[in-house]
Amino acid sequence: MMRSATIRLRKWQTGDLMIPSLILAVAVIVTTEFIAVGLLVRIANDFTVSIDQAAQTISVFALFAACLGALLTLIAGRFPLRWTLPGLLLLFASANIIPAAFPGFAVLLGARALQGGLLPPVISLASSAAAHFKGQDKAAYAIAQVNLGTIIGAVIALPLGVAVADVLGTRILFSLLGAAAIIAAGAVFLFTPEKLQPPQPSWGTQLRILQNRIFLCHLMLSTLMFAAMFATYSYIAPYLETEVGLTTREIALTLFAFGATGIIGNSIVAAKAGTNPTRTTVLVAGGQMLVAVLLIFANGKNAFTFAVLALWGVTHAAAFASCQIRVMFSAPQARSFASALNLSVCNLGISLGTIFGGVVISHLGIDRLGLAAITLLVPTLTLGIYLMQKERG
Repeated sequence: MMRSATIRLRKWQTGDLMIPSLILAVAVIVTTEFIAVGLLVRIANDFTVSIDQAAQTISVFALFAACLGALLTLIAGRFPLRWTLPGLLLLFASANIIPAAFPGFAVLLGARALQGGLLPPVISLASSAAAHFKGQDKAAYAIAQVNLGTIIGAVIALPLGVAVADVLGTRILFSLLGAAAIIAAGAVFLFTPEKLQPPQPSWGTQLRILQNRIFLCHLMLSTLMFAAMFATYSYIAPYLETEVGLTTREIALTLFAFGATGIIGNSIVAAKAGTNPTRTTVLVAGGQMLVAVLLIFANGKNAFTFAVLALWGVTHAAAFASCQIRVMFSAPQARSFASALNLSVCNLGISLGTIFGGVVISHLGIDRLGLAAITLLVPTLTLGIYLMQKERG
């Protein structure tokens, strides 16, 4: 019987289901990160805090990801992948269950801080594992496949989570997210080949990429791009409520449609980013600039507003994959570390963008949210074009 179980386990560990399990893991983690975006109004009401204070659940998560992510990835990369990833996912699950069992704004912020630190190593190791498993020729496509979990979590599972919270409450939602993380941990452990271990250079080799000015510029480009994205996206739920006039359930449906268009953006990047990741990123930033300008003129339930939201969804999702592929390809000798650094600076950008968007709202009103993105996209496009010129030689 033991031999039969061992044979079945080895069949599962061929790797055929590894990438779907990694997509699930990333989706659960990213859903947890961005669920606060859809629950911003509810969190403010439940905990009797302002919208700006409720947004700390976004910025604290992002800040700890930025501060701890790269270091934790360096440490986690030294251990067997098949054990490390599930272990990190179980820690992540515990941080979902704690605020469900002990509700309180301080407890919630503490759990979000822990989860923020865990996000970069999980996504970095998952992306690196997928790229290593598929080989160099299909590495970009494999990374984009894993990034599909980001799209599912950020813009598809998010509205479903909002709907669950609306019906069952936030405590049940956090419990369900904790259970999903436990299931993802089991799937990754079960379906990851036992001997799969992406090469891990010495710490010195990995840290040397920080001496490369072009690589640092790529990190700055990701920071600016995500700051611009989340200066607006962090406030999409209150924007849809106040400016478009949607109910809570209509917001959930709109965010779901937003996510569906995001799959298109991810697919485009998966097909194009492997040939010229920097150019792809600049084109995505240009699309975001167009959205930001149009957003200023969009209000009310009409075809124009929903068309702008659809284009927003495409460019928003495309940015995740394009930035991850671009930075990992700019440091092929240390992809996991490069990925973690990218995720760290992206989360720094999320934190700074959320703060900046809040300042714009408090001074100009939420109807001028597009101006926040425009302000940050100007240096984003400038730096992106500079990097394109440097790569041309």
